[in-house]
Amino acid sequence: MSIFELLRHLSTRLAVSSGRRRFLSFAKAVAFTSVFLGSAAMVISLSVLAGFDAALHSLAESFTSHIQVRTRGYMSLGEKDALLRSIPAVSPDIVRVDEVISVNALLYAHGSTEGVIVKSLPKRLYAPTGAQADDRGNRRVVAGNAEISGLSDRDVAIGARLASRLSCSVGDTVLITTSSSDLQQYSSFDVLPVRIASIYESGMTQYDDIYVFAPFAFSRSIIDTLHSGAVYAEIWVKDRRMVSGIAASIAEQLRYAVECTTVDDLHRGMFSWIEIQKKPIPLVIALISIVAVFNVVTTLLISIVEKTASYAILQTLGLSRNAIISLVCWQGLRLGFAGSSAGCLSAFGILYAQKVFGLVRLDGAIYFVDTVPVVLDLSHSILVIVIASGISLIATLIPGLIASRFSPVASLRFR
Repeated sequence: MSIFELLRHLSTRLAVSSGRRRFLSFAKAVAFTSVFLGSAAMVISLSVLAGFDAALHSLAESFTSHIQVRTRGYMSLGEKDALLRSIPAVSPDIVRVDEVISVNALLYAHGSTEGVIVKSLPKRLYAPTGAQADDRGNRRVVAGNAEISGLSDRDVAIGARLASRLSCSVGDTVLITTSSSDLQQYSSFDVLPVRIASIYESGMTQYDDIYVFAPFAFSRSIIDTLHSGAVYAEIWVKDRRMVSGIAASIAEQLRYAVECTTVDDLHRGMFSWIEIQKKPIPLVIALISIVAVFNVVTTLLISIVEKTASYAILQTLGLSRNAIISLVCWQGLRLGFAGSSAGCLSAFGILYAQKVFGLVRLDGAIYFVDTVPVVLDLSHSILVIVIASGISLIATLIPGLIASRFSPVASLRFR
């Protein structure tokens, strides 16, 4: 038997409470539970924050893109089209460039009028072979044509909340009113009848309330030929972390002809809210870890007091002080690892149930999404287990030093 196996065996035997004393078992259960709950709480917190971050980015990109590029000053539609087609040459990390039209308008139906944004379905300008699919799939069609991308001329898709306010359903004809000469000064108007072909729901109320999606050709027909300000490019990149750098490169290479806006710029308030929620996490983790560590240390001290004679006998048989410290540390490490592993496993089950069934609901008007989003990331569990086990191991040095300094003679005499 190797020295490692011997120490592990002795540690296991010393961890067992005697038949007459069950208080140690209770103390161990409390310590295990504290590590269990702390680890589960940490994993769930990290997963929910990561879920909010991913969900909000995904929802935001489903209505915008990683980068929006708008031209400065006056340009004809032909000049603008040529400029937008030059964007892919700026960086090999650009995976898609779409031409989009966005027009402010009024939507009238059943005696009610709502201000909306008529946004065209994208006209693909650039997409290499194997490029990512259209991110707009995050919009869930709840009625009508299942594919918004297949809208026919004079067909539109509106949000479920907007449809509810206007008392509209699929097949209804509504009126869209836009300015024909200047989108900022409504000197003359075009009133166009359109048919509701789809009703979608994204879970992001700030978009479901105002966005009306229409075919590109129809959107192009309702803007003045000379007014090109409504036409711009939406750009997707390989990695979201590259967005700021690529936006800066586009602005630099195209000089002052364009203005770049990233998804973080468009939704700064929303993403800042997530960052604010992330800041207290290290403090919360530290507090939970401290509580768990105190329970582990207390349990080991109780174990040492109960097993004083056993440690004295081992020292009498020639076990060194370092070996005694190792015995205690092994008990603390086992307790921390077992508690954190069980906590992470339980947290995974809870998170999986939330991801599949959406058990915890939210008010979408406040939290942007209607269910608590989660991310099942194994790295969260590994991080928590490593931290909990490491802190438990370090904390057990104190009880280990105390156990190693017992006098065998005194301990056996006053047994």
